[in-house]
Order: sequence, then structure tokens, then C-alpha cells
Amino acid sequence: MSLQPGPIKLIGFLCNWCSYAGADLAGVSRFQYDASIRIVRLPCSGRMDPLLALKALQDGADGVLISGCHPGDCHYSDGNYFARRRFAVVRSLMEFVGLDPRRLQMSWVSASEGKKWAEVVNEVAGAVTAARDEARAAGQTAAAPLPAASGDRVPPREDPELTAALRQTARDLLATGRVQALLGHRRRPGGRPGTALLVATGPEALEELVAFQGDAPNLACHLKSTVERHGTTALVGKGSDLLTAINLVRENQLQRQSIVLVGLGFPEPAAGGSESLRPGRVQEAVGLTQAADLVVGARPAAVPDETFADVAAIDALPRPARYAFWREQFGSCLRCYACRSACPSCYCKTCFADSRRPAWTSPAPSAESSLYFHLIRAYHLAGRCAGCRECQRVCPMQIPLLTLARKASQVVQELFGHRVSADPQVKNPLAAFAMDDQVDFIR
Repeated sequence: MSLQPGPIKLIGFLCNWCSYAGADLAGVSRFQYDASIRIVRLPCSGRMDPLLALKALQDGADGVLISGCHPGDCHYSDGNYFARRRFAVVRSLMEFVGLDPRRLQMSWVSASEGKKWAEVVNEVAGAVTAARDEARAAGQTAAAPLPAASGDRVPPREDPELTAALRQTARDLLATGRVQALLGHRRRPGGRPGTALLVATGPEALEELVAFQGDAPNLACHLKSTVERHGTTALVGKGSDLLTAINLVRENQLQRQSIVLVGLGFPEPAAGGSESLRPGRVQEAVGLTQAADLVVGARPAAVPDETFADVAAIDALPRPARYAFWREQFGSCLRCYACRSACPSCYCKTCFADSRRPAWTSPAPSAESSLYFHLIRAYHLAGRCAGCRECQRVCPMQIPLLTLARKASQVVQELFGHRVSADPQVKNPLAAFAMDDQVDFIR
């Protein structure tokens, strides 16, 4: 996504009903505007997928302009409101990874505003040119070290006392017929470190059930298939694991009555210690206090305040340093897609990264293509990430993927007031809008 030398290249995605007619009027009226723009006509700005905009930037465009009807004038009622939210999030993520958000612009232009269209194009061309000049002047910047607040891995460790209580709870659930199966953890065969999946449908299998503290895998990935095979299923996990199950209910992947959520309440870490500062503490507390049907162990006394310290540590870097940091991180990405496979929220039958017609991204790993893939993935997780840390735990290159997903969570919280919730009725922030959404980047 580097800015290329030579004349700038602008791609304009215009709504058919207003902005395209406005651009046509500008031509008929002989208004002069920058000739670098190439226009793609869309039925509605609400149909504009951020994939298209980022793909244009990846393939050599210097800037992208999306233009639609003024609020209240959408031919399809509310498509432009959805577009407004989407691109507010994408621009914030671009800024976070060090890409200049001036390269992605948005405007409202009606069919009668030919003059405004010409002015918008000239302003955007000037802004993109300035962004390119600044990037060239900055040159190559050395990558900053990984901020300490991004969170380290905590290997899973057994809790014998909690294990005994968990096994008794599991026996009761199966014996009473409340569930037909239970998803939990067991020790790996051969005494190897780590955990293995346990699907228990009878009391004999529960002798292998173990309560692990630390970064044990999130088993919600297996929840849907287990419910389809066995019926009502109990999921055992930490609070954030339970929130991912609620997300699946919210997105109609599961029925709430087909699952029983069993939370593991471990002792609170010492205040000020490294574990107390780990990202995801809020989600774990919300999951145990609001999502869990049963809690084995202690429920948290209160939900801590979200600080986003890991995000702030990267946000504090200058833009060129942020870009150098993420470029170095994604330059090591193997594109093994372990992050995608481990994430319960990544359940599309065909991921955009696997599509070859059209080919949204190159299958060959490179810093540019991996940055593009992870940007889109973070956008897809905006308001949906439960902070279970699975993406970061399974990454063989230890890329701080959770921090990128948490940035998306911070953006939807600050812009749209979306907070972590265990209520399945709360909509995804990108599947909703408010008439008074405050976004100041639209021309």
C-alpha cells in the first residue's frame, strides 16, 4: 500500500442516484476538476464494501473517494448511514497501522451539486498529494519494539481444586439431562504440555475433564458442530470464551436454549501484576458475571474499567513508526491462517482470502498482502471480538493480532458507544446506525 511515484491515481466509487448524476452534471456544466480520478458506479454507497477500497489501495491507487447521497436522501432509505459507520472504522484502523487516512475519503454529493463534486475531487486530489509528499519526506523509519502492554502468553496450568468442582458440576448437568454433551479441556496424551479437546457425553469421560488457568484454547469453535451432533451442549471456559458463544447466538449461528455456559472463576490476579494488566480482563469479567449460566469458582467482584493500554502504546508512536512497526510484524506473517481457524467469530464458508474469482489478496505472503488481510479481518471483528486472545496465542510468529482487534473495539466504543455486552439482542455496531452518528471526515 505504499504511495507510488508519478501522477496520483484516484478511484471514485459513486452512488448511481446522487453522486454519479452530480459528477455528470459537473461535466455538462464544464466545471473543471482533477483528471486523475477514475469513476466506478455503484447502486448505493451502502453496497460499498471496504474490501473494494483497500483492494484499490493495495493495487496501486493513491487515494479512494466514496460518494453517496446526503443523509435522508438515500434511494434505498438508509444505505449511506451504514456506509458512514463502515468507513469511519476503516479510516481509524488505517491510521492505527500507519496508513494515512487522507487516502480514503468520503463525501455526500447530490444530483444537483455538480459544482460541489468538482470542488470535492480537487480537495481530495490535493489531500492525497500532500499525503504522498509527506510519506516520501518521512522516508524509511526503523520499526519500534513491541510495546510491553500488548500482553504475553500465559501457559495453561491445572487447578486441582477447581477441577474437582467442575467435574461434579458436569456430572450433574449430564445426569439430569440438562445437556447431552459437554465441551471441555483435558490433558494432552503422553504428558505433553498444553491441553486437548474433550467432548464428554457420559460420566466416564468426565474423569479426564480438567480446569486449566491461563491461555487454554477457546472451545466455542466446536460448539455449533457439537450441538448439531449431540444436542444441547455445555461449554466450559473463561469469561471471554462464553462471550464468543453469545456472539454466535447474536448472529443466528446458535440458539441460546441449545447451550449451557459454564464459566471458570479463577482467583483475581494481584493488582498491578502482569496478569492484572493483560488485555481481555473486561470481557472475562462480563462473561462470568452476565453470560455464564453456571460459574465454578468465584465470580469477579466487579467489571474493571477498560483502559486499552496496549492500543494506546502503539497509538502514541508517530505515523511512520506505526507503519514500520506493523509492516515488520506482518512481514513475518506466514499466512497459515491459524488466527482465522482459532477464532470462533470467523465462520464464513468461504473466506475472502481464499477467493480466487475475484482474488482479493495474493496467496503469497508479503508484508503488503498480509497487512491488507489483517486490516480486513480486524474490520470484520469490530464490535465482535470477545478478547479471548486465541488469535495471538496460536500465531507462530507472535504477531500482536489481539491489539489490532482491540483497536477496532476501541473505535466502535468511542464513535458509536458500543460496549462489551452479554445480551444477545444487542446488535453488531456495523449492522446498525444512529441518525446522529458523529463522523467529521465526510466532505
